[in-house]
Amino acid sequence: MALLNDIAAKLVSASVGTLGSSASTSATLFIGRMPNSPDACVVLYEYSGFEPAQTFGTNAAAIRKPRVQIVCRGSRGDYATPRSKAESALSAIAGLSNQTVNGTNYLNISLVSSPVPIDIDNQDRFLIATNYEVWF
Repeated sequence: MALLNDIAAKLVSASVGTLGSSASTSATLFIGRMPNSPDACVVLYEYSGFEPAQTFGTNAAAIRKPRVQIVCRGSRGDYATPRSKAESALSAIAGLSNQTVNGTNYLNISLVSSPVPIDIDNQDRFLIATNYEVWF
């Protein structure tokens, strides 16, 4: 969960959303679960990436390579806002390299797939997703 919290911190600092729980009335950025409200929100999900890469040396360590999906949702029938929010998230984190966030050194965050509509929920709200590979 630290990975998603770190990415959330980068998104908050770029004004992509306000981190909170589904019980928070002002939150627009969530981790691991999309709440029923607010309509317009951003959710971070971690999913399987590739096997860790081993490094050389006496204190060999593995470079972890999970993937993260960012899903943006808008109000009923609104495609433009979640699409724009997905682009803002992309600008905030894609291509970041050699940055330390909350004590973790992130070697690279690279875009796997550009913003793409993945669904329209049962309340006619568009879901736009981007996917990233994270090396740390």
